[in-house]
Amino acid sequence: MSGAKFTDEFRRDAVAHVEDRGYPVRDVAERLWGAVARQANA
Repeated sequence: MSGAKFTDEFRRDAVAHVEDRGYPVRDVAERLWGAVARQANA
């Protein structure tokens, strides 16, 4: 585990991608983690 801290809004959005939009958990995790990594490197 990375120890990353995520806001409640970020978590709600991630869950919505899976539950409401039907995306696979793995795809959502890969997309969101990539966005977090890019933001950290900015």
